[in-house]
Amino acid sequence: WTRAALQPGQTCAVDFWLAVNADPDGAATTAVHLRRVGYQAALSHTLGWLQSRSHRNRMPAEAADKAPGVLSRADYNLHFCRFFAHGRAIDTEELIMLTSRSPRYYVSAAFWPRDTFLWAFPAMLASDPAFARDVLLAGFTRHARNMGIHAHYIDGVLLYPGFELDEHASYHVALGSYVQRTRDMSIVREPAVAAGLVRFQESLAELRHPQAALYRTFLDPSDDPVKYPYLTYDNALLWRAFTSLAEIARAVGDDGAASEYADAARAIHRAVGEHLVVEGPFGPMFAWSANLEGGFELYDDPPGSLLLLPHYEFIERNDPRFANTVKFIMSRHNPYRFEGGEYPGVGCAHATRPWPMHACNMVMAGIADREALKLIAAAPLDGELACESVYETTGKAATGCAFATFAGYLSAALAKAATSSVI
Repeated sequence: WTRAALQPGQTCAVDFWLAVNADPDGAATTAVHLRRVGYQAALSHTLGWLQSRSHRNRMPAEAADKAPGVLSRADYNLHFCRFFAHGRAIDTEELIMLTSRSPRYYVSAAFWPRDTFLWAFPAMLASDPAFARDVLLAGFTRHARNMGIHAHYIDGVLLYPGFELDEHASYHVALGSYVQRTRDMSIVREPAVAAGLVRFQESLAELRHPQAALYRTFLDPSDDPVKYPYLTYDNALLWRAFTSLAEIARAVGDDGAASEYADAARAIHRAVGEHLVVEGPFGPMFAWSANLEGGFELYDDPPGSLLLLPHYEFIERNDPRFANTVKFIMSRHNPYRFEGGEYPGVGCAHATRPWPMHACNMVMAGIADREALKLIAAAPLDGELACESVYETTGKAATGCAFATFAGYLSAALAKAATSSVI
């Protein structure tokens, strides 16, 4: 115990240790250990651990000096993603992935494959490749049996039915990015990953259009029912998954599988060009969705945006069809484009106000302007943390506070923006 009687103006520093465990005995002994370690040692270790995994630690000094505030926000969101979109189960110590452990997020404490593998995972891979490997293995082990299904409980059990093609592809998009960065081929020999590949291919067979190499979805990347079932973004993401699988198969010497995956990717790429490019207000552009019977939709959705086609290397950034798509998204032809206010941007039907995620997509596509950079680097957001949408007048969170998986994506976009000539 620490006792102190303070006179006016005096100060006293006291260390408080809080420990959590499966029962009172475990919590008490953990607290004893922490007291033995000591405050200064624990603080030094924690700060060193965070620093070693920060974006700033990997950034050239000149870039870090150029945009210190941007990098501080990037690392704040990076660490928020690490600790609020991931955790260890107290009873089993298993790694758990979830949208957000914060009750302030409106669908907290559940698992969305898209959120983990497309938004949080790239930041975790850049920050801590060994941890990213653990995330992949936990995801394939626990969640691949419901691959492509809307939402799961954190133990992998189905929570919210509804097939989403982008979520189906997300497992192998993440796997491909991990292997590309680390060259760790051992992960593809893990039983859970091998089983996940079988599940991936089996599920796709019944989703393919009878004549075109396009695959349908029931829900869009905002988890809402689609108007038309064949989405350009979803099929481009599936192309990315097949392309990554072809590269992996080639690297491990399985030329037969590599050829099969590459053929599937080429067929999707060709079908998108033939069936999902339409005449828009600025010329030929990518449709958001189509039924392949003449009906199509012009639209964009920040959680799965057409802006990301170059990011996933589906097309070149200077492709005129992409340029016309960007013009549409940023024009008054798009009913979810906000041009007024201090923080203009783009929303969608799911949440109509400006999405910081749209601005991040602009960064990832390499086409960010000052408007996009201002929204993610200067807007208040949710106390500087990621949120779903903001008020265009203030830049403060409108929906989706404490959005932990998106915080990873936001951190990656901010880190990339820190090297931009625009910021």
